Amino acid sequence: MPRLATLSAHAKGLALCACLAFVAPSAAGFSDADGRFAVKGAGNMACSEFQETLGEKSVQFGVYAGWVAGYVTGLNQAETETYDLMGWHSVTSLLLAVDAYCSRVEDRPFHQAVGQVVALMGNDRLTAFSPSVTLGEGGEAVSVYAETVRRIKQKLKQRGFYDGAVNTEYDAATSEAIKAVQEQAQLRPTGLPDQPTLTALFLVD
Repeated sequence: MPRLATLSAHAKGLALCACLAFVAPSAAGFSDADGRFAVKGAGNMACSEFQETLGEKSVQFGVYAGWVAGYVTGLNQAETETYDLMGWHSVTSLLLAVDAYCSRVEDRPFHQAVGQVVALMGNDRLTAFSPSVTLGEGGEAVSVYAETVRRIKQKLKQRGFYDGAVNTEYDAATSEAIKAVQEQAQLRPTGLPDQPTLTALFLVD
């Protein structure tokens, strides 16, 4: 799994700004009659403790990342009409957004911060299975859902970067349009939809 440190400083800034601009209360989840529920593992830690592990290739950081992956997997199974709540987001980008939220409420439990951020992803969820496709080769290759490719092309068209068909084919015209987005966002123009690029495309007009 890529580490937080692998994202460029600019892309991290985009993710943080998006989180700070749109954080809202999370939706109600499973709980007892009084709204209480047991929280296991790293979810009980304070936001400030999570932030101390950022950028480190430490076992503790892996614990937080694993907790988030398990949390989202559980929600994917429990939520109706949901294949993947995170849509185009990765665990890494989710943790960047959690970091932004935690910067404002350092003493809040980690699980509450994650719940707040995940609640924002409702519009990005995949409601049905979509196969994963790998784009590019070698160390720069990225994997996204086929449905994400369709959404990328739709967003590119809305923003005036692309005028072709909106489908699940990642063709040369799509790659060139993505390069234009990357250049506008001062990212390296690879033509591949990595997380910094998707942040610039979907969250920054």
